[in-house]
Amino acid sequence: MPKLYTLDAMRWVAAMMVAALHFGLFGGVTTSPNLAVDFFFALSGFVIAYAYDRKLTQGMTGEEFLQRRLIRLYPLFFVGIALGLLVTLVGSMHPGFTDNDGPYLVQFLAALVFLPWPSDAVAGMTEASASPLNGPYWSLILEIHINLLFAIFFRWLGMGLLTTLVALFAIGVVSVSWSEGSLATGYLTQDLHHGIVRVGFSFLAGVLICRLRDRIPAPKLHWSVAIAAVGVLLIAPVPDSVRWIYDAACVIVAFPVLILAGAQSQPQGKRALTLFGWMGGASYALYAIHAPLAAISQFLAENNPEIPYRAWSLPFFVAAMALSFVLDRVFDVPFRRW
Repeated sequence: MPKLYTLDAMRWVAAMMVAALHFGLFGGVTTSPNLAVDFFFALSGFVIAYAYDRKLTQGMTGEEFLQRRLIRLYPLFFVGIALGLLVTLVGSMHPGFTDNDGPYLVQFLAALVFLPWPSDAVAGMTEASASPLNGPYWSLILEIHINLLFAIFFRWLGMGLLTTLVALFAIGVVSVSWSEGSLATGYLTQDLHHGIVRVGFSFLAGVLICRLRDRIPAPKLHWSVAIAAVGVLLIAPVPDSVRWIYDAACVIVAFPVLILAGAQSQPQGKRALTLFGWMGGASYALYAIHAPLAAISQFLAENNPEIPYRAWSLPFFVAAMALSFVLDRVFDVPFRRW
């Protein structure tokens, strides 16, 4: 199947936006970079259906599919959670760096087998991260789980059931966004069920639009417009009073439409194709490693208030982006080929 380079670039833009959010680069402006997670889920569903629907129909087993997905996801997954463990261990020696009381090794082992962390919620804490060593990993854990479910139930996931599930999860997305005031939810242990609604809708919607891509009209957008639109939607200032409507509309309507448009509009130049391919690979690395680096920059900024916050966060943000390209080209790609 031809590679979808525009989707690679769109993924990189979304990863940059969510990293910028965690590095505190948006200040107090109410934006929606957290919706990058929903974009990732939808993009994942689209790309998996694009790459594997035919193979699974023609006899690829669920075990083979999961093996390929783990080879794709696990190396950088391990790097990110190991970095989170290292930063947490070192940071715990400095008062105020983390409110994570451990046990760190057990948290690390739980993450390695894609289990959300439950203990703090059981103890009654109100802010218990589902992935305390690397906050954004709650979404990667759910990504692995829905890949597993996709493999198990693929033979029954015809258009009728798929459409029904997408419609039901869409109702869930609207309900969660309305009740919470936005879709900035699902990453804590106690509201992980909101995350399940988010991944359920977006992943399955991605699968659905991929299967319908030759039967429904897609907007004719230049690839540059599709890429820019993702960034604009994620950083546009939104009044709190309509945030829940904006978030639900982006997830249910805008992101699927942009993915469909991006899949049908590709750059032509060899340099652009190469760059977009690199961006797509580095996007996952950036998502995997940025949060521990953001925690370091935040700690330094809070303990050196005489220096502007962005004087700490911006260099770390740039370093995270540079490191993501290095990890992808020097570690992840060679490791997966090996």
